[in-house]
Amino acid sequence: HGFADQPADCRIAISARLEGKALVLRVEDNGKGCDAQRMNHALLEQPAGDAGGKLSESGTGYGTMNVHRRIQLHCGKPFGLRYVEVNEGTCVEAVMPFRPDLVLQ
Repeated sequence: HGFADQPADCRIAISARLEGKALVLRVEDNGKGCDAQRMNHALLEQPAGDAGGKLSESGTGYGTMNVHRRIQLHCGKPFGLRYVEVNEGTCVEAVMPFRPDLVLQ
C-alpha cells in the first residue's frame, strides 16, 4: 500500500545490526512515507489489553500493532517496533534481544 501511487522505482531495503545487546532489523522503503513521530506515539500509547489496536496512517490496519505487541509479549516491554524519521519513504525497526544461543536451522 505504500507504493499504491508509485508505478515504478519501488524499493525495499532490509538490514540487520547489533545495538548493544539488541538485534535491530530495519525495513526501509521509498514509498509514500508516514509520520514517524505519530506512529511511535501510537505504539507507546496503545495499552496491550486494548483489542482496538489499529495503527496505520490510513487508520485501517492492525498489522503493525500486532507485530509490536507480539515482540513485547515474547521479549519484554523495552523491545518492539520503532519508526525512524527519513527523508523519503518509511523506515521501521524491530528491536529484540540478541540471543546468540538461538540458531536458525
